[in-house]
Amino acid sequence: VRFFARTFATNRQVEKVMPFAVVDTKAPTIAIVPERTENPASNVAIRINVKDPSVIKNKKYVWLDEDANVPADADPSWKDMTAENIVVETKDFKALKEGTLSIAVQASDALDNKATVKAQKYVLSQLVPKTITFQPSTTEFTNQDVQLTINFETDSNVRKYKIDNQGWQDYTGPVAISSNCTVLAQATNGNFMLTKSLQITNIDKVAPEKITITAQNMYLAQIADLTLNITAEDSISGFKANMPANVQYKWIKSGTQPDATPWTNAPLNTFVDNAKAVSFSVTNSVDKGLYTLHVKAADYAGNVSTKLSEEYNLYNYDILPPTFVVTPATGWVKDKVTLEIHHNASETGEEIYYSEDPNADKTTWTKYTAPIEIT
Repeated sequence: VRFFARTFATNRQVEKVMPFAVVDTKAPTIAIVPERTENPASNVAIRINVKDPSVIKNKKYVWLDEDANVPADADPSWKDMTAENIVVETKDFKALKEGTLSIAVQASDALDNKATVKAQKYVLSQLVPKTITFQPSTTEFTNQDVQLTINFETDSNVRKYKIDNQGWQDYTGPVAISSNCTVLAQATNGNFMLTKSLQITNIDKVAPEKITITAQNMYLAQIADLTLNITAEDSISGFKANMPANVQYKWIKSGTQPDATPWTNAPLNTFVDNAKAVSFSVTNSVDKGLYTLHVKAADYAGNVSTKLSEEYNLYNYDILPPTFVVTPATGWVKDKVTLEIHHNASETGEEIYYSEDPNADKTTWTKYTAPIEIT
């Protein structure tokens, strides 16, 4: 305010300027103008106008359930507002749910005059993503990658996925899954979010770990019918029932590679779905010669392992015990007797050894080549 004084006698004038405070006792005015209150789109666009003759010091807002009271000034649910025209951001409302909600705005000026306004209700009933579904290319055991399609609702404006502990990625199309894992999918629509998960457990890229071939009795390797016990093991997908080609075997003569003869399937009653081990026996009746057993095992997912048995020398008849012929057979003799050992060795290819001491080490026995003269 400018003051001045003047004397009429001398016509002198004195001026004085004195500042003083303006009295402001009115709180700011708040106007909340919604664009749409019934089922708005993914974001609720709201115009909030705050006015005051003095400087606006603070502006904040909070979403409330339909009948909830406005929280206390220090309540952490209040969010600072930096612009008069705001758009509700997803990050501020992850905890919200569908329903009828209101928004409250509070403003204070430089003199701490404060106003709080609770706006009309917003009906949010179509914002929460309802479903996420997964569609793997196969749910059967496989030794290939699984192509995983994730189906989101059309109004989900943010679609993401992640595998195990890897980071989130935008979903743009089917995802190739190369190993068993947990897949998480997340749909975000404005203020709301839905997360679903799927476990992939049907990928097996490891062949059966172990094939064991054992003879029931080592001495059986010397007769025509040789029986071998076979066990195949797979710890992931196991073996599939009613699939005779899961485990196959073939006798191979004079070699370690399978020939063109057909494979023989293991008995069907050996298998049950997902069995981690199968066992069965095979018997060979073949011409004489050296044989190995070739075993091929395929697990439920189709991974294949092979195994060769030891080499067995087989015959098509039993080995006969030796017989002895002494000449002369009876009576006393003056000088010597002749002993012949009879055996079918000429047919089997066996060699005959003998010893006058049955307790002697067999490595010291003498090979029989002709009749023996005993004196």
